Amino acid sequence: MFKTKITANQNTSMLILLSFIYQIMLLPVLISSTDGPTAWMSIVIAMLIALIFTKPIIKLQENHPDKTLLDICADYMPKFAVKIIGVLYISFFILASSILLKDFSEQVKMFMLFRTPSNVIILIILITSSYATQKGINTIAQIAHITVIIAMGPLLVVTALSTSYSSISNIFPIFPLDIQGVLSGVPYALVGFFGFVILLFSNPYVNEHKKNLRENRRFLLTSSAIYILCFFLVMFKFGQGEARRLMWPFLSILKFLNLPGSFIENTEAVGISLNIVCAFISLSIILYFTDLSLQKTLRTVDNGYFIFIQTPIIYMAACLLPGINVVIKYIKIPVYIFLVSNILIILLLIAIDKKRRKANDEA
Repeated sequence: MFKTKITANQNTSMLILLSFIYQIMLLPVLISSTDGPTAWMSIVIAMLIALIFTKPIIKLQENHPDKTLLDICADYMPKFAVKIIGVLYISFFILASSILLKDFSEQVKMFMLFRTPSNVIILIILITSSYATQKGINTIAQIAHITVIIAMGPLLVVTALSTSYSSISNIFPIFPLDIQGVLSGVPYALVGFFGFVILLFSNPYVNEHKKNLRENRRFLLTSSAIYILCFFLVMFKFGQGEARRLMWPFLSILKFLNLPGSFIENTEAVGISLNIVCAFISLSIILYFTDLSLQKTLRTVDNGYFIFIQTPIIYMAACLLPGINVVIKYIKIPVYIFLVSNILIILLLIAIDKKRRKANDEA
């Protein structure tokens, strides 16, 4: 299941798509963290931090072209440390899946299936995504590559068109700059680059390794541009005050779309449908790499059976979570814990790898 190779472009599409879903989910947090329309500066700072880390990560993966982050940890660290790191990533992926599933199910219930219980929607989505995950990374990557073109692209275009009667004054004034707010938004902007975490696990399964390492930088730049575009679209349409009160500000734009001569009567339904496709594929990607992390942590044979083990855990976690409006308010703790841990693990691996190679060269 895990030995199928994908192309560099397919890997980039997975990273961009996955990041996009979490970016629009975290927009309310990003908007509310600043006192003014300056959250785009948080995104730029987050991008620069990610780019700084990209170069040593590329060097690390050049030295270990066929190994994931957990494989490299197993080479350099004691077994108990590898288990702890593996549990950290597994827990983070399960939590991320649960939050995405909760958000996704609430969107479907509010905009499409009004009378259907949320638990039923969660179960159907999760089973369907698990089935797609069972097909392997090649199938998921192919679908993600197509989805970026036929779903994510039109969704951004339709949303941009819906701001035709908006005011550019909604993004001013920028000064006086809320420095504290901009800095406090950086952690959430970093989590918005969710693909940055996934590339630590997906890069070894790309058959064009050198090209893919160059593509990692392109992913960050493209994802940053999309992130900033989404933020500006929301601010153009609603402004800071109104945007803070919206649960799904990016999707709320579609309620006011008015295209003269358009044959589409309900553009909101079209936008929601496109967003559902993007979220469904993103969930399948996370499920796959949760399965991979379980397999690497427990050092088992590649068989994909962990998908059936993690499914009920994620289902229960998603059902137990409160409404997404409450989840977003209290997301700070897991965000800070994972970001600090992830940065420390990467820095430690880079330092150990550099020290080992220097010792080998001297020998």
